[in-house]
This record gives sequence, structure tokens and C-alpha cells, in this order.
Amino acid sequence: MVAARVVNMLLGLALAVVLTRLLGVSGFGAYAFALAAAMLLGLPAQMGLPTFVLRETARAQGRGDRGRFVAILAWATTMCVLSSLGVLAAVAGAVLLPAGGLAGEARGLALAAAVLVLPAGLLALGAAALNGLGQPLLGTLADAVVRPALLIVLVLLAALAGIRSPEAAMALQVLAAAVAASLTWLALAGPVRRALLASTRRDRAWTPSAFLASLGPLTLGNGLAVLNGRLDVVMVGLIAGASEVALYVVATQVASAVLTGQGVVNAQLAPRLARSLDAGAGADAQRVVSWGVIVSGGLGIAAALAVAAMGRPLLGLAFGEAFVAAFPALIVLVAAQAFASAMGPTALTLNMAGLERLTLRATALSLAVNVTLNLPLVFAFGAAGAAMATLAALVVAQVTMMVLVRRRLGLSTHLAAALPLAAGRGRGA
Repeated sequence: MVAARVVNMLLGLALAVVLTRLLGVSGFGAYAFALAAAMLLGLPAQMGLPTFVLRETARAQGRGDRGRFVAILAWATTMCVLSSLGVLAAVAGAVLLPAGGLAGEARGLALAAAVLVLPAGLLALGAAALNGLGQPLLGTLADAVVRPALLIVLVLLAALAGIRSPEAAMALQVLAAAVAASLTWLALAGPVRRALLASTRRDRAWTPSAFLASLGPLTLGNGLAVLNGRLDVVMVGLIAGASEVALYVVATQVASAVLTGQGVVNAQLAPRLARSLDAGAGADAQRVVSWGVIVSGGLGIAAALAVAAMGRPLLGLAFGEAFVAAFPALIVLVAAQAFASAMGPTALTLNMAGLERLTLRATALSLAVNVTLNLPLVFAFGAAGAAMATLAALVVAQVTMMVLVRRRLGLSTHLAAALPLAAGRGRGA
């Protein structure tokens, strides 16, 4: 699992290097803007479904309720497919009509972004289900390793054939996501088949109203989180242009190394945390959270120091001298990611406890900060301004959720509270 996350980080950096070298600053910026647009278009299709599926699958697994697992997965998949097709139809109608106002490269990028919604949604659902079943490695491999590795190969083959454009890169992104989604669902075929054999039709009965009641806050929370994560890219593109988008996305990609440890740890924590909280085992939940933040926070801070020290020469060597200008944004983003890793699994803990409404409040507050600050800061500082707004929004969200976890669940998620646990264990040894 750790290896898969580390490989994903390295593949993400390698993909960014390949694309920036082949497409140049403006071409990579156009591609990155389209990819951010695809994430926003995917909001109606995913609707918080992956988090919902992970949590409810883990609960069903803990209770031995295989019928509910099948019902949840079938319902979520149906919702994802129908919503994705609706998004595709809406975008295709908007860009293909003469009054659509898009032509050439922009039209191709918009269509590719809309097509990407379905395979990306199915990939996220399949990975979430496997994670909920206690198989996080299988749930991670397709998206974290196969997808970026395949995309790198496809982009290089296209370059050898003389095809080097943002539209081609987006089309290949769709193909890589479709292959990864197919592999994920092949891995799910066995558990689904066994669950079908072990349950009756009555066991698999479900009530959409019950699912929707829980999904509503997750949908809003997921939507706000995606907006928080992609709004900066979109605003940089609209205000400062494709070149600044390229600088910002490269800085974001390099800074993401800081959160690799947290991603690994959270994937391991989620199923166990959901079962502990569902059973009311507060002490076990606190141990899970504490050791998780000790590992992820330590790794995050160490990675932040390394990136800050080597960031400037790394940008020039890997991406080209034109991307050294991304260093100011990189420093700000590294600070933001280090802070997030030290605060621990705040959102994960609330969501696994069924308190997604509280996550929603914190995310909404964070988005308000992001929107308020992005416009003036991007106008003034370009990519670095977007990074400043991201830092401020992240601090607001993390502190708010940390307080909510403490008040509602009695758990402490941040690194400072967890360190005495490690010290006590060390003395006890």
C-alpha cells in the first residue's frame, strides 16, 4: 500500500514532466485547465458517492450484511452512470451547437473533459468499494499506478507519432481512466459474486430515501471540497491565462508529495475507523487516529522540508527553466500541505462517524474564504496568489474540523496531541 502511494507520487511527477516537455507552458496550461474542468463536471456524477460507498461497505462488512453491500454498490453505480451521461449530453449540446461559442482546441478539450466524467466516476466507486471491503491495495493500484503509468506510455507513443496537443493528451487521459476503471471492477467481480450467492433478494432490498438522506450532506461536502481543490486552477486560468495555470499546477504536483504519507495512512485508517466508531469503541478510535497522525504528520513535515530545500533546482531540472517561476507558489503550497498532514484525518474522522454535515459546514466556510481571497490575490500575484488563498482556506477548514471532532466525538486528531501517546509507548517499552 505504501509502495503504491509512493509510486503514484513518482508517476504523477513523471507525467507532469513528460507533458510539460511535450506541450510547453501554454499547452500544458490548457490541458491542466481542461482536467480541472473535468473534475468540476464530475460533481453531479459522483455526488459524494465514493465516500458513501466506502463507509457503508465497511459497515456492511463489519456486520456481515452482504445483501446491503450489493444494494449499495448497485444503487451508487446506477446513479453515477445516469448522472455522467446527463453531464455528457449537456456539455455536448452546449459546445456543438453553433451558438456554443467554442471552436477548435477549446471544443475538443471541453468534450474530452465531459467524456472523462464517466470512467473517472466508475473508477472512484470501484476503488471505494474495494477499500471498504478491506482491500485498499486493490482499490489503489488501478487509479494510483495503472492509470498514470498507462497515460505516460500513451502520451510518449503519441509523441513518437507526431501527435502533441492538449486535446490528444485529454483523449488519452480518458482512455487510461477507462482501462483503470475496468481493472477495478474486474477485481470487484469476485466479492460481488460471493455476496450475491450469500444473500437473498430480500437481503438486497434497499430504500432510496434512506440512502439519499445520508448522501445529501456527502454530496454537498464532496462538491465543496472539489471546488476548494479546483477553483484555484479555474480562476488562475480565467484571470491570468494558461501559462500561469501551468506554473500553478506544476507547483501543486510537486507539493502533493507532502501529503503522500497522509494518503497512505488514511486509506488504511478508513475501514477500521468506521468500524470502531460504529461500535462506539472510542478508545480504539483514538488510538487509530493518534498513530495515524504520528506517521502521516511526521512524513509530511519531513517531505515539506525536503521540497522547500530542493524545490527551485528541481523545477528547472525536471520541467524546464520556464517553470522555475513556480517556486513562490510551491513554497506556499508546501506549507499548506505540511499543516494539513499535522492536523490529522479530520474530515475522514467526521465522515466515518456519520457526521458529514459537520464536514460540510467546515468545507463551506473554507470555500467562502477561498472564493473571497482568490480573486484579488490571483489578480495581484498570479499563481502565487492562488497558493496563498489555498493556504488560508485549508487552515480554516482543518482547524474548524479539528474542533468539531473534539467536541462531538471526544477525539484529538492533531500531531501535538498524539505525540504524548508515542512518548508513553516508548517509555513503556
